[in-house]
Amino acid sequence: MIIRLLSEKAKLALFYAASLFLLPLPSSASTFGSAISQLHKVGGSAGVSSSPPLATLIGNILSVILGAVGIIFVVLIIQSGIQYMTSAGAEDKVKEAKKRIMAAVIGIVILLAAYSISSFTILLISNAANGTQATPTTNEAAPSTTSPDTTATNCVPDADNSCW
Repeated sequence: MIIRLLSEKAKLALFYAASLFLLPLPSSASTFGSAISQLHKVGGSAGVSSSPPLATLIGNILSVILGAVGIIFVVLIIQSGIQYMTSAGAEDKVKEAKKRIMAAVIGIVILLAAYSISSFTILLISNAANGTQATPTTNEAAPSTTSPDTTATNCVPDADNSCW
């Protein structure tokens, strides 16, 4: 709409201004690509692998797929909500919208379960490949390293960490 209102000279000036900003992009992209290739060469000669571990790669792919499916479910809920609000009392449209909303909510619950299961499985596989054990994260405080006799309320520890 706005472009129709512009004169031919204004359109031409806008085109030239936009092209001035876009011309440096291909040259900077090639410079950036060569810098990345040089970094890969240096990393390869140092024995550092530039590719992520397989478990991380699979986890990233699953996260993208599950995120896209989650977006689809949210859009389905919004669309069904709009249909529910604009049904104007038509029972068949209301039933259809409620049915779709319930199906989308069940889909989101299944999606969250799939994400948590796959995330935990990828964590276990990744830790097994690295030779470490998986430790679940909790909000509990770490156990105290002080001796039990220094936790008394009227205790003042000596140099050897004992109470007197």
